[in-house]
Amino acid sequence: LLESAPLLVAQEHGFFAQEKLEVDLHCDLGVASISGKLSDKRIDGACLPAQMPVLLSLGAGVSKVAMDPVFLVSNQDMALTLTRKAAFPERGKAQAPVLKIGVLGHSSPGCHLVRSWLHATAPATKSDPVFVPLAASQLVHFFDEGLIDGFCGLDPMPALARIHGDAVIVATSATLSPRHPGSVVALRSELTAERPSLGPALAKALKRGREFCANPANHDRVWAALLKESPYWHLAEDHRLALVQQFDAGNAISTRFDSGKTSAAIDAQGARF
Repeated sequence: LLESAPLLVAQEHGFFAQEKLEVDLHCDLGVASISGKLSDKRIDGACLPAQMPVLLSLGAGVSKVAMDPVFLVSNQDMALTLTRKAAFPERGKAQAPVLKIGVLGHSSPGCHLVRSWLHATAPATKSDPVFVPLAASQLVHFFDEGLIDGFCGLDPMPALARIHGDAVIVATSATLSPRHPGSVVALRSELTAERPSLGPALAKALKRGREFCANPANHDRVWAALLKESPYWHLAEDHRLALVQQFDAGNAISTRFDSGKTSAAIDAQGARF
């Protein structure tokens, strides 16, 4: 996924090695799978949605594993995607239907973003939509099958939904919540306690990886690294090409790797990963 780019870059360009770190990277989709592997110590850490280290440490809906966040690798990486019918409801109806919105869980920041969008666009709305918890890999499929009216998900899911057809990106975390964090790299707390120098060294390497990703001059190399490891390699050729084409910047969503001082971004909709 897009937020893994700083890790892939740090590995490929030797930033981990320069900090005397030996790092093995593995692609694993699904928080349940990752939390299980953290719990039984098959992995030492993970790149996770920003809220997950807290939820794992509390055991809130997942296996309890004490985690220490090390570095924020990305921010502003979610978008609310709706069907055209849901995005542009017919005028004159007495009451708009309650929307069914796919999210990554009831504790997902997606729920907050959907409520923020509703408050901004329909302040008179008093009830939440129906939140449907789904795995990230299910969002586009459920959307395409008409089982949900929309979803709030990570890049590149909204881009894929638009490529497939009847999808409108109505809001992004960049506009709804500009300081919204995306993903963090976190380590098991027992590991950071045993090796206090590990966290700072890893953060230093990841900072260099994030800065590399944020530099527009590295656009093509970052794309190449991601496509080589992408779990979406099985996409039809026209879909894959659509992801790497320039789209209308006005409809863009983005996983951003800037530090807050710059506006450089890698953009799934404009395919500048």
